Amino acid sequence: MKKPIQITRFQKAEFLDLVRQLDRENENKIFEPQLPLDRLSKRVSESVTLPAKEPAPECTTCGVCCDALLIVPITKAASERFSEFWDIVPDETAPDTVIERVLPRDTESGRCIHLAGKLGSDISCRIYADRPTPCRDFEVGSDRCHGYRRLYGFENPLSRSAVKAALRHIESTKTDVITYSAIVVESTGWRAACSGEPSGGVTTVPVTYLRVAVIVDDREDDVIALHSYEVSEEEWCESDFLGLTIEEAESLIKTKVCQD
Repeated sequence: MKKPIQITRFQKAEFLDLVRQLDRENENKIFEPQLPLDRLSKRVSESVTLPAKEPAPECTTCGVCCDALLIVPITKAASERFSEFWDIVPDETAPDTVIERVLPRDTESGRCIHLAGKLGSDISCRIYADRPTPCRDFEVGSDRCHGYRRLYGFENPLSRSAVKAALRHIESTKTDVITYSAIVVESTGWRAACSGEPSGGVTTVPVTYLRVAVIVDDREDDVIALHSYEVSEEEWCESDFLGLTIEEAESLIKTKVCQD
C-alpha cells in the first residue's frame, strides 16, 4: 500500500517570511561570499575559479549545497516520488492554486529534511536516487559547488587576484536572464458557462486570473509583466522562468499554450 503524501500549504508571503528567517540564521554560520553565487556555473565544464581538472570534493563529506539552498523546486509530476512536500499559493484569494512546489526544510536548522548526518563529515541524502532536477543539475566540483564550500569554511578563500579574474569573466559572459519570478493574483470574478443540466441553461463559475511578473539581472526597478492567464486553462510555477532570457520565456509560454 502506498504511503500517504504529506502536503503542507503556505501562502507566498508566509513562505517568504520563513525563508528570510532561515536565511538570517544561516548568515550567522557562514562567511561572506567572495563572488555572486547565482552567477557561478553549476557545470564543471564551465569552471572559471578553479581548473576543471582539479579533484572534486566528496559529497559524502560535505553536504553544504543541501544546507545552503533554501528553495529547491520540484515539478508536480516529480513530486509523486516524495512522501512530503510544500505547496505555495499566491494568497487567500487563490487558496487552491499552487504556484510552486518545493522540498521541505527543517524549520529549526534550515537544511533539507532529506539530509542525514553532519556537515563536512559523514553525510548522506535519503532521496539521492530520486533527487529532483535542481539537485541533479548541481555538479560536484563546479564553481558554484566550490563557492558554497568556501562559504562554510570547507575550502580556503580565493586570492584577491583570483576574485578579480573571476569577476571579469562573469561580467564579460553575463547574459540578461530572469533572476526573479513572481506569480500574483491579477483579478477574480465570474463568467458564464453552460450549466450541464439536461434542460440546458447558463450558470456562472468563479475565475481567477494570475500574472507572471519577472525581473531580469536583478534590476529591481524594472519589473516586466510577462504573461497573464486563467488558472483553469494554464498551469505555471515561478521556477519555470528562472534562468531564461525574456525571449526564451516567451517562447516557452507560446509553446505550452499552443500544446494545451
